[in-house]
Amino acid sequence: METHCTIVGLVAKELVARIPPFVRESLFPEGVELIAAAHDIGKVNPHFQEKLHRLLPSYVPNSDTTLKNAKPELEKNIGMHGGVSQVALDGVGPFIPEIAGMHHGSSPDSLFLLPEDTLLGGADWQKARMELVAHLKEYFQTDWPKINNNIQAAVIAGLTTVADWIGSGPIFEQLSTIDPVQFDTDVRAAIDRAGFISPILNRGLSFEAVFPSFSARPIQSDLYESVQGPGVYILEALMGSGKTEAALYAAYRMMESGQANGIYFALPTRITSERIQVRMNKFLNAILSPEDSHKSLLAHGSAWMTDSDMGENARPGYDWFDSRKRKLLAPFAVGTIDQALMAVMNVRHGFVRTFGLAGKVVILDEVHTYDAYTGTIMDNLIRALREMGSTVILLSATLTAERKLHFLTDGHEKPENILLSHYPLVSKSIVGKSIEYSLSVEQSQHNVQISLIHDGDDLLETVRAKALAGEYVLWIENTVQEAQMAFKSFASWGYANDIQVGLIHSRFPMTRRSDLESYWVEAYGKEGISKRKGIGKVLVGTQVLEQSLDLDADLLVTRMAPMDMILQRIGRLWRHREIDDIRPDGAKRQAYILAPNLEYALKNPLWAFGPSGRVYAPYVLARSLLVLQETNTITVPSDMRTLIEETYRERIEILSPMNEAKHEVVKNREALQSFANNSMTMIGRAASDTIMTRYSELATCDVLLLQDGSDLAHGVFELIDGEILQVPCSASLDLLQKKQLAKACMLRMITVPNYLAPDPVSVQELVHLRPFLYVSDSEEERLRVAILRPSGRIHGLSGTEANEKFELEYSPLLGYATKKKEGL
Repeated sequence: METHCTIVGLVAKELVARIPPFVRESLFPEGVELIAAAHDIGKVNPHFQEKLHRLLPSYVPNSDTTLKNAKPELEKNIGMHGGVSQVALDGVGPFIPEIAGMHHGSSPDSLFLLPEDTLLGGADWQKARMELVAHLKEYFQTDWPKINNNIQAAVIAGLTTVADWIGSGPIFEQLSTIDPVQFDTDVRAAIDRAGFISPILNRGLSFEAVFPSFSARPIQSDLYESVQGPGVYILEALMGSGKTEAALYAAYRMMESGQANGIYFALPTRITSERIQVRMNKFLNAILSPEDSHKSLLAHGSAWMTDSDMGENARPGYDWFDSRKRKLLAPFAVGTIDQALMAVMNVRHGFVRTFGLAGKVVILDEVHTYDAYTGTIMDNLIRALREMGSTVILLSATLTAERKLHFLTDGHEKPENILLSHYPLVSKSIVGKSIEYSLSVEQSQHNVQISLIHDGDDLLETVRAKALAGEYVLWIENTVQEAQMAFKSFASWGYANDIQVGLIHSRFPMTRRSDLESYWVEAYGKEGISKRKGIGKVLVGTQVLEQSLDLDADLLVTRMAPMDMILQRIGRLWRHREIDDIRPDGAKRQAYILAPNLEYALKNPLWAFGPSGRVYAPYVLARSLLVLQETNTITVPSDMRTLIEETYRERIEILSPMNEAKHEVVKNREALQSFANNSMTMIGRAASDTIMTRYSELATCDVLLLQDGSDLAHGVFELIDGEILQVPCSASLDLLQKKQLAKACMLRMITVPNYLAPDPVSVQELVHLRPFLYVSDSEEERLRVAILRPSGRIHGLSGTEANEKFELEYSPLLGYATKKKEGL
C-alpha cells in the first residue's frame, strides 16, 4: 500500500511540473503531492484488510489475529476507505481531509466518526495510519500545504484523483515487481501513456500560416491581438465571419507565450457536429511540430481517447472512460459546454473536470443570451476559470449588454453603454484592469425578408416549387420528431422529382451522422459550388444545422425559436459570396418562420408553441414572436442588437398567462443558480453527472442497438450497421481489446431522453458488456441495450416491448424514431 501511495504522490508531483509556471504557482502550493500520496491511508483499516485477505485462496476468514473482529460488509458504514482517509486526516488543514475522502468521486458518509473510533479499528489502527503519513512526509520531504479556497481545493482534488488513476494504470499493476529505483522513469512513462503530454509547437506562425485558406479579417486580428493574458474575452460578430479561426489562433499565441497549456473548445450541446473536430485537427496539424513524437496522439481527439491509458474509473468498463468526460483532460479537445459547466457543480468527479480546465484556453462557442437568461451557470464557470488562470474566449453573434457585463465583471462594473452597442466588437476583461474594447470596421449590411407562417402545410408547395427552381432549402425544426415528420413530407416527392432530400439530427449513431454531415456539408458548402447546376435540394434537421455546420442555403424555413437562435439560423442564408452569382433566378434572402398566431400565443404561451415549448422557455418564445411580429425585414447585422435587447429586456407582463410563463423561467433559473451557488463546497453528497445544466435539457441515456442475429449469451454482438463483434470471456480480454470493443460500441450509440429509451435491463443481462462498457448500478443512468428487428422495430432483449409507452423504431433514413402508443 505504501508503494501505491508513493507512486501516486510522484505522479501528482510530475503532473504539476508539466503545468505552466503561472498556473502552478497560483494553484499548486508546495506539498500537494503529499495530499495525493495520502489519499489511500484509509485502506489501513481492519475491514478493508480483511477483505483483501479473503481474496487469498487458503485464507480462513478472520484467522489473522489483528483482524478477528473485522467485517468487510461494514465498509459501507464508514464511507469505504475514502471515508476512513477523511476521518483519519481530521485537523491537518482546511480542505485536505475532504480531498482525500472524495478521491473516488464524491464526499463519503463518514463525517460522524472520529479517528480512533472502534469501528475504524481503534487507536492502534489510527496510529498505523499516521505512521504511514509520517513515512510519506519523510519520502517527499514536505509537509501539508495551505489551501486557500474552494476552487483551489477542487483543482487539487482533481489532481489527486487523476494521479490515482494514472498510478493504478497498466504500468503499475504488479507493484511487487517494481524497482523503486525505476519509480521516476515509470511515472513519466505512465503519464505519457495517460496522454498528459506537453506539446511541442511550431513557433512564430502567422494567422495565414495556420489557416492557409484565409487572410485575417479585421475582426479576427482584433481578437487575437487583444488576447494578451489570462482573462475573459468576448467576440461578437456575424455568423460566418471566422470567429472559430480567430479564437483558435488566439489560443495558439497564448500557448506559444507559455500562458496556457491546452485548449478546450466547448460547443452548445451534444448534438453539435463532429465537424468542428475536423477543423480542430487541421489546426493542430499546423501548430504542432513534426518533431513532436506525440503529434498524432495530440492532433486527433479520437486517438487520444483510445490510445491513452489510465486505471481506476478511467479504464474501459468504467464511467470515466466515456469520451464526453475524459475529453476535458486531453491537452486539446472539442466537447460540450455542459461538461465544462459541471466543473463548477457538486457532481460526481466534478473536480476532475475543474483540474482538466485549469490553465487552458477555454473557448465557449455560440454563447447566447437565452442560455444565461433561462438559467445556465455560465457566470459561475467563467468566474472559476478566471481564478484558475484559464483564458476564456466567448464567441457569439450578439449578447445583450446586461449578459455581457455579467460575463466580464460579475455585474459589478458598468462601462459606457455606447461601446456596448458597437458591432462587431471585441470586449476584454483582464484581472486588475478595467474593461477594454476593440472597435472593428462595420460589416456590410443585407436585408432578409421575414414571413411568419401559422400553417406549415401551406408552405410545403412553396418549398417544393423553390427546390424545383434550383434553390437549396434549409428546414430547421426544434425537435427530432418534428424534423422526421417534415422529412417525410418531402421524401417521396423528392424521389419522384429527382430532388435530394436529407435529414440530420442527434438520434443517429455517430458513424451514420458523420457520413450524413460530410455529404450535406459538401453539397451546401463551398466544395459543392460546381455541383449546383439548377437542381435544388431540401435539407431538414434540428439545431445541429444552426450550430456548427458550414451550410449555405438559398431559402430558410425554421420553427419559432428564441431570437438568438432565429438570428443564428438566418446566418445560414447566402453565407458564401462565391455562390451568389450562380443562385437561381428569383432566389432572395428569405426566412419563413413557423409560429402560432401572436394573440393566441400571448394568451396561451405555455401551450401555443407545442413541442417547441418543451425545448425552449415558452415565455422567451412568446417574447421573440412579439418582437418579430413588428417587422417583415431584418437588416443584418445592424438590427441584431436591437432585436436581442428588445426580446430580453425586463418588462411588466399585464396578461396573467404571460406573467405565469415568466414566473416559470425565473423559478427554474433561481433553482439552478441556487444549486450552483452551493456547489464546490467540497462537502455533501455529489449529484450524478447526468444532472441538468440547462433549462431545456432532459435526462438522457445511451442506447446500443444490436441486430436480431446477436447472441449475447455467447458474446456475439451484431451492431446497428452490421459489424459483428466476437467478445470472448472477460478473463481473456487484454486492454487493447477492451478499448477496441468500447470504441466500436460507443461510435454506434444513440443518445436519447430516458423516457424515449428502451427500458433498462438487469446488470446480469449485460454481463458480457461490463468488461469494456460502463454499466451503471443505477437504472436511470444505465446503458440501454435493445434488439433491432429487420422490420426496423426495436424490441427488448427478451423479445418483449422495448418501451411501455412508446413504439420505437430505427432506420438509416429517419434515425431513432418514436411514436406514442394508442390509448396512452
